[in-house]
Amino acid sequence: MTDQLNAISKTAYYTCALRVLDTLRPNPICNDTYAARFMTEEGKAISARITASPGSQSGTTARHRIIDDLLRDTLKADPNTAVVIVGCGFDTRAYRIPGGQWHEIDESPVIDLKNKILPTSECGNTLRRIGVGFSSESLESRLPSIDGSLNIVVIVEGVFYYLTDAQTNATLSALRKKYPKHTLVCDLMDRTVATRYSKEIRHDIEKLGAKWLSTPNEPVHTIERAGYRLRSSILVIEKILDFKKAGRIERFLARLLLPKLIRGIGVYVFEPASA
Repeated sequence: MTDQLNAISKTAYYTCALRVLDTLRPNPICNDTYAARFMTEEGKAISARITASPGSQSGTTARHRIIDDLLRDTLKADPNTAVVIVGCGFDTRAYRIPGGQWHEIDESPVIDLKNKILPTSECGNTLRRIGVGFSSESLESRLPSIDGSLNIVVIVEGVFYYLTDAQTNATLSALRKKYPKHTLVCDLMDRTVATRYSKEIRHDIEKLGAKWLSTPNEPVHTIERAGYRLRSSILVIEKILDFKKAGRIERFLARLLLPKLIRGIGVYVFEPASA
């Protein structure tokens, strides 16, 4: 089954492996204890090829934790919230975060593998998985119908980097049409971070055959031009410093020496401009 995964789908093993490594550290950021279940022979082989330093790895685990925390707060306030994860990969949040009506969407081979390794019957929340062929099917046609009176949160994590501008616009258009009122949570990085500070991660990803296609100078503007308005943002490096309990001097030096890195990667919360 794993040989059916395309290059982008195989990156799900990579990010999952980073979460497994995170659980082995004294003070894990995510502590995703379900992630190890996906370390099949192929997953282990991909994990063995990770060359990115722990510092580079922390950006991926930190963004995951940031979204975890956003969802925990949202579901604590409204346990009936519908959560739609587009390009879910081996995401396990539905098992780790109480509350919510969860919908996971990804390529059909990913969903088939996920159902085998971590069945929905083991989930304490309502969870539905939907397989799609992103290159051959309309995303809008595969998005689940959800009662418009519910709070709807759409997660698009680690996805936009692999899409062309046209594919990004099509994805966002499908989301706006299907859910006129929703919250979009996604991670974005600008060109400076992608080309200067993320070389190790990109090198590992490209060894899997996947390519980063989108590295805009102003990624937030890309989402806004597609019909969204920015509601809030959380800078990944600032949160890493929080997780590390960094002192005032370390924070000062980071802001002094790495301002472009700090400003260039974050988790962003949007809503449709017409909502």
